[in-house]
Amino acid sequence: MIFKKREEKDYSGKKYLLIIAMLILLVAIILGVADLLKKDNNTEEISFPSFDELLEDSALSEESYVIENKPSIQDGDRIIGDKDAPLKIFVYEDYNDVFSANFSDIITKIIRENDNKVAVVARAYIGASQESKERAIMLHCAAQEGKWIETRDYFFKSLKENNIDKPSLSDDCLTESEKLEKIESLKEQAKEYDVFGSPTIFMGNEVIVGARPYDNYVNSNGENIEGMNELVKRVLKGSKS
Repeated sequence: MIFKKREEKDYSGKKYLLIIAMLILLVAIILGVADLLKKDNNTEEISFPSFDELLEDSALSEESYVIENKPSIQDGDRIIGDKDAPLKIFVYEDYNDVFSANFSDIITKIIRENDNKVAVVARAYIGASQESKERAIMLHCAAQEGKWIETRDYFFKSLKENNIDKPSLSDDCLTESEKLEKIESLKEQAKEYDVFGSPTIFMGNEVIVGARPYDNYVNSNGENIEGMNELVKRVLKGSKS
């Protein structure tokens, strides 16, 4: 009986030690979490500019840049306007992107107002969405049937009118492996000229990122920026000199 009491006393002591150890471990965890939160809070105190602020400050959204690696006409390129026009504007456009859709109206106006002096070489840019891939492939198939212009216009019109209905078109002209190969080739072509968004415009020796307005405008920094109309006139004048 005495041995039994000693055994129970010893077991009880171990139980208390276990509880104390668990409490110490719990306190350590709480202190660790608190320290991490404190570090996170300190990090959050550092003020980083938002993406929009970076874009506003970035010359990519406001300026034209002189480049060395510029695109040239290739087999399979789709040209809007006179193929013999002295100025060819290369536009990488996403057929599931409303900015590309709106910029197409500016391009149409530029071509119309400059007689046969300006043409546009339209190239597909594959965006992140599945719809962007599908529309690029469908447009490729439509081109084989002589319906490239109508299909492109349909895509852009649906975007501008916020029409979510998909066009009744087929992309059965390519097998699944051919579709993947075509998509990858379009992506690689864009990367070759450092195109990472739509629309991206190449004109003469300059590149413009984003849908540049038709008229001149003043940016958020109070700087005067060339609109597409003045930009085209300047590049055309330079090509004659």
